[in-house]
Amino acid sequence: MKASVVLSLGAGNFAEGFPHVSARLSDGSKVSGHLPAAPNLPGLYDRWRLLYELLYQSRLRGIEIEAGSVTNVSETAFQEISHELENKFNHWLGNSGFRGIENRVRSSFAPKDELLLTVESQDSDTWRIPWHLWSLCRQDYPYTEIALSTPDYPAPPSDRQATERGKVNILAVLGDGTGIDIEGDRALLQKLPGAKLTFLIQPRREELTEKLWEKPWDILFFAGHGRSDRNVTGGRIYINSQQSLTVAELQEALSHAIRRSLQLAIFNCCDGLGIARDWAQAKIPLPPAIVMREAVPDAIARRFLQYFLQAYAKGASFPLAVRQGREKLKGLEDRLPGASWLPAICQHPAVSAPTWAELKGDRCPRTFKLKPILPLPRLALYSLIGCLGLYGLGGQTVAVWANRTGVAHFETNELLQAQIFYRLASILDPFNPKPHYNLAWLCEKSRNDFQCAARGYRRAADRGLPEASSQLAKVLLNLQDADAVWQITQHCLDSPYPAVGAACLGKRGWLLLEQGRISEAKAHLEEAIALEPDSPHAHCLYARILEGENRREEARQHWEWVKKSAQYHIPEQNQCLHEAHQRLEEN
Repeated sequence: MKASVVLSLGAGNFAEGFPHVSARLSDGSKVSGHLPAAPNLPGLYDRWRLLYELLYQSRLRGIEIEAGSVTNVSETAFQEISHELENKFNHWLGNSGFRGIENRVRSSFAPKDELLLTVESQDSDTWRIPWHLWSLCRQDYPYTEIALSTPDYPAPPSDRQATERGKVNILAVLGDGTGIDIEGDRALLQKLPGAKLTFLIQPRREELTEKLWEKPWDILFFAGHGRSDRNVTGGRIYINSQQSLTVAELQEALSHAIRRSLQLAIFNCCDGLGIARDWAQAKIPLPPAIVMREAVPDAIARRFLQYFLQAYAKGASFPLAVRQGREKLKGLEDRLPGASWLPAICQHPAVSAPTWAELKGDRCPRTFKLKPILPLPRLALYSLIGCLGLYGLGGQTVAVWANRTGVAHFETNELLQAQIFYRLASILDPFNPKPHYNLAWLCEKSRNDFQCAARGYRRAADRGLPEASSQLAKVLLNLQDADAVWQITQHCLDSPYPAVGAACLGKRGWLLLEQGRISEAKAHLEEAIALEPDSPHAHCLYARILEGENRREEARQHWEWVKKSAQYHIPEQNQCLHEAHQRLEEN
């Protein structure tokens, strides 16, 4: 994943509220808030679960029912409780104490970003609630997926043994299949390109344990029956018709497999949340895992596996493949209501799940950093530029092409190629700030290299790009250099261009907001708006302050300014524009 947020709920529960909520962003920043008590939410989920189980009583025994066999009243009641739970859950997250966290997420990431949002909590009810219903994820950020974790989740080791290159070693355990068709899962796995499969069919405990110790595995897959207690503990898998196993009974074998090479786990069985939570509580460093939230009909389990594997093997990231598989289940909900609520990810928040290509060994090391080099020696590059000039190709024209080509490569995550073309554009047209800005953006957003980003933004700012001064101040704050932020904004306030000065005042307002100095921030933002009325980021920050003061009508006027003046191709303004549309629709 390119970006991540860890939403830590801290100590608390739905009955008493969560007084110490925080969000840790992948850029190193942190924002705090709180959530009020919502004792009705767990009860609503219990009612949803009861109706869900009533609808599937026959399906859960592996018997398919025709769509008309479920009464209209039952389906209507189920849809009503589903909508009520979603609405009240989002109303709870819309509380003013949590709004600052949501606003920070919206201001830090664009809707097109791939984002893994990990909910970290010890409370069992927070694990049961389907967090994918959050409107931020469900509607506004289509490439975001939710994961669940506990605060004491141990991280998997980083120095695993490499498995056979070119193959993904999968240990596929097909357990008790009474009343279900797990052979369909076997057929789907066998279609995977580059997979080396080892099947265990209803193994004994001894046989499964020996296999986990025997060789390095990349993926552990289980299909069959499973269950968890109502408090999301007591996870158990039924490995054959006579035996079931708890996490404790597999602890040593699983820990060994993880230390050695295991990087993913898929439990295509009922009630899997308790399995993952038990692993965390047992201090087993569980790798990223897919589980099913509730009892799952055979048709849903098999179809999700099909959708997930298709997306994952074709190159989608692990979280995005899970989201795509989950959302495709919506197409079955006319006859399988609630299907898309079932799949869930559980994983350590600091772990990035491997891609299918990485599992096969077609990988670069995770710590790989792009070096600021060109594919040609500098002398050869300058010779090439000279030849272009001799052939009548203007440097500025070629620079525009090079910069656009860099953007195209960046959009497809071809970072080295993007870097090369940005540098070429900056040499061909040395006074154009855009290639420097784009290169700085690449350093900041894709590599977390804030030193490189600061150099690029400074060069773009020196060439007259107002947004570069604003971003430079933000990067310097990431480098924990608040004094430098103040100095750079003071320097650009001397600019004869109002837009530059307004951008710097806006960034000062942002810095003061970060420090909790609200009244001073307001003064700087007001000055920025007075200097340049078309200052979308200043209007955006000022509107957030007014929202926090419950001055919604005044805030609306500033959101209108954002909508009018923000430019979608400038990332920071695009985020504000998206937020403005949402706030205006709410009001």
